[in-house]
Amino acid sequence: IREAGIPYIGITRNLKNRATEVGDWLAAHPEVTAYAILDDIAQFNPLQSKRFVKTSYEHGLREKDLRAIEAILY
Repeated sequence: IREAGIPYIGITRNLKNRATEVGDWLAAHPEVTAYAILDDIAQFNPLQSKRFVKTSYEHGLREKDLRAIEAILY
């Protein structure tokens, strides 16, 4: 992500409910207003889904993912 020039600000804990993880992280970081959620599992609430980019478990972060992240952030 950094190599592509996209700022990286943090990761969530490793819980079973990813929507809760993201909600908890955002609550602890109220200064963050622009963000994208990257994961290989789609398990988010409707508001979070608008900022979600599904990555590949097999291939990791792909070029199309970087474009999707940029569309969310910029």
